[in-house]
Amino acid sequence: MIEYRLGNVDDRAGCSLLWQQVFGDEATFVDSFFLSIPNLRSYIALADGQVVSAFHLLPCSIVCKDKMLLRGWYLYAAATAQPFRGKGLMGALIQKAAGAERRTGADFICLYPAEDSLYSYYARLGFRPKLQAAFCRQNPFAFSADALSSGRACMELQEQYYSGAYVRFDGAVYDFWLQVSEVPISFPAQDAQGLYKVPVANAAGTQAVLRRDGMLLPLSDNTRQIDEPIFLGLTLA
Repeated sequence: MIEYRLGNVDDRAGCSLLWQQVFGDEATFVDSFFLSIPNLRSYIALADGQVVSAFHLLPCSIVCKDKMLLRGWYLYAAATAQPFRGKGLMGALIQKAAGAERRTGADFICLYPAEDSLYSYYARLGFRPKLQAAFCRQNPFAFSADALSSGRACMELQEQYYSGAYVRFDGAVYDFWLQVSEVPISFPAQDAQGLYKVPVANAAGTQAVLRRDGMLLPLSDNTRQIDEPIFLGLTLA
């Protein structure tokens, strides 16, 4: 029998072992993740007391152009042990988390599928492609930074330059991102072709390519009422 529940500190060893088995990361990396983001939530599925499926919710908000602030989570590092795949564990675990977080007053859960094929999978669980980004040949901002130094700097630049609705992570999430990145993080971000990735609203009047930027599971009417593209930006996957 599979048990689905919110994990606690005592479950982190099992979560870490599953993470290492599925993603191949070193234990030091996984330990750093848990230590760097203390206010995350982990949802786990257990079989005979062992963690066999899990994901982690990172705190974030949606900032809207009218300054409405919606609270929610970013779903990260979804993993299921090989013998338990294809049995519906992850879907059941996401539904468990969605119900629990809705009752706590969260407005949404968002994510960035690790593969394009997963968009249809998450759509079956209620996620919608409301997250979108614009890719521009020229920087639409009157500012750029070659290397960000802190999570606070990330948040301050977003507040100053982003238009429209966007996902803002807690500073601890940005700090972890900066810590583990193998290359300096610039603002605005650029893709492999050198295109600038910005909110759709910032690309008005420019030649830009619009692409999906993840998926959103609304947990409240507030989130369902957002009728503009939402910019994710930080695509941890």
